[in-house]
Amino acid sequence: MALHLNAEQKNLRRLWSEYDSFVIPPYQRPYSWSASECKQLYDDLIDAFNRPNDNDYFVGTIILAVADDQRDEYPRVVDGQQRLTTFWLMFKALSVLLPEIPSIIDMLYSHEWDGKGGRLRINSLVNDANDMEMMKKIYGWGAEDYESMYDELMDNFKAYSRMDIGDFLNATGSTMEAATLYFYYRLREFKQEDGMHLALFAKYLMTSVLIIPIEMHAPGIRDAENKALVIFETINNRGMALSDSDILKARLYSKAVTTTDKDTFVKQWDTVSDNCKFLGIEIDTLFTIYMFIEKARRGDLHYTTDIREFFDGRNGEISHYTYDKIMNSLLEIADILHRYKEMEYGTSRVAGWMQVIDLCNTGINTHGSILVAWAMKNGFDLNTLEPFLSCIVREMFVTGQMFYEFKVIHIIAEILNTGDS
Repeated sequence: MALHLNAEQKNLRRLWSEYDSFVIPPYQRPYSWSASECKQLYDDLIDAFNRPNDNDYFVGTIILAVADDQRDEYPRVVDGQQRLTTFWLMFKALSVLLPEIPSIIDMLYSHEWDGKGGRLRINSLVNDANDMEMMKKIYGWGAEDYESMYDELMDNFKAYSRMDIGDFLNATGSTMEAATLYFYYRLREFKQEDGMHLALFAKYLMTSVLIIPIEMHAPGIRDAENKALVIFETINNRGMALSDSDILKARLYSKAVTTTDKDTFVKQWDTVSDNCKFLGIEIDTLFTIYMFIEKARRGDLHYTTDIREFFDGRNGEISHYTYDKIMNSLLEIADILHRYKEMEYGTSRVAGWMQVIDLCNTGINTHGSILVAWAMKNGFDLNTLEPFLSCIVREMFVTGQMFYEFKVIHIIAEILNTGDS
């Protein structure tokens, strides 16, 4: 696949004006920067602003998918939405403190060519959060709203004088509310000390904060997004902290869109996510268990740890099966683990064995995979489940052996073929 890539350093004002509005795709994570992270960014910006020479501030790259043939399609942010949203929240706080500077308002909202109507600079389509509604709410706040919340914040903060304001805000309200209130708190102090310099700081943010947008072009937004994901994955392989499930979610969502089933996919993914939250595990865990089960079912007993390759490689699951088949399998695995979790809280002998396994901390990927395979073959019959669980404990303690992944696949293959432990 040929990649048509553009990358040119731009300041925030130019970035905002050239793109009009950025779209956060549905598969992205919700906004998650804490007030503590906003504090780090703000402190770094102030340090750069106060340097006498060479005080530009570079905030890295963002990856955008750009459709060349669709004029109404705004660029989609494949990587960088947390930083873009954070700067938007900072400009919102500045617009209230410096209402006499209209260019700050332009950083929040783009107008149509005739001045009638427009849109927020960031349009979040994230399907498992209310980010867009929260941004609209914050955009509507005026000086009185901010001052009222500031006064309430100060009243509540008095009893926590030894606590950093950022840490205090992390425990209150939504992440977006906490972020913009933190910026308002710091910028309000700045204005009280020197209002003239606050205006210069606003100008600094617009003209001296630099970013490199990496644009991936294609005739349609879907192809552009797929190409952007290639770059996204490449950066991930160079050390950025991005989970496998984020990439796989994007691939499955793209496949669902092609069959006009995106709403069904969103509901399925939300259900999987809710189950994982209840279980206290990452979604990556479900993908790993799925991989172990399927490899054993096919007789592929080789050691492997790369779930990305298994699902999204040249002959991966996503290329062979519909998104619905894969999502239903993940839902089945989550349901089995959910049922085991509920049984574990009891006082039966089965619950006791489960609690021992849980205390062993051998990893949900290993014994969880075996439990799922057992349930698929034998159901939840307590008469057979108890001796089976005791076998798992004996394997871990009596023999002193670890459940390495290749061994797990062998055990699962035996269960699926014979039903014996």
